[in-house]
Amino acid sequence: MTFVNYNRPLPPVTIRDLNEREDFDSRGYLSPEIRDMFFALDLVESYGSGIRRAKRAMAANGSPPLVFTPDNETDDYTMAAACINEEFLRIRAGEASGKLASNPPAIRQQDREGGCGDRISWGALGKSERAVCKYLIGHGETGAAAIVEGLGMKRRTLGDVLRRLADKGIVVAEGQSVSRTYKIAD
Repeated sequence: MTFVNYNRPLPPVTIRDLNEREDFDSRGYLSPEIRDMFFALDLVESYGSGIRRAKRAMAANGSPPLVFTPDNETDDYTMAAACINEEFLRIRAGEASGKLASNPPAIRQQDREGGCGDRISWGALGKSERAVCKYLIGHGETGAAAIVEGLGMKRRTLGDVLRRLADKGIVVAEGQSVSRTYKIAD
């Protein structure tokens, strides 16, 4: 499962920090007043605790760690990949006893290298290709009309972009012409 936030962490926190640390007490806030209001209304437990709680929950159930990308300073989004615990997949398929292993099974090599099978090489994509990929990551399987509307892209341009992404094995199409949908390849 992948979550996309269309901005970067606020300095001094970096993507590298998100991957390596659990505590972010030195974080700056754009609006301390709103932060304090949410805390006073009991809508947040504490400042900067979400990532810490998510990392601990993943470790407690034997899942691979969260992977935050991209690891550059130019892209304007943050993506968090939460890999599915392989034991869960076996339980879901009815192959396991139902008890999670204390030592999780080995993670596939492609998952280790790319964060949950994320095989998208962002630097090799053009601006339109990146935009379509980000849209599909954020919205899941969707039709061309929704992509055109969401990105303000011309239908013909989108067709060319989707064809290139399909040729690269990044996007797959499902269904016939009118009901065809697109998604990031598994």
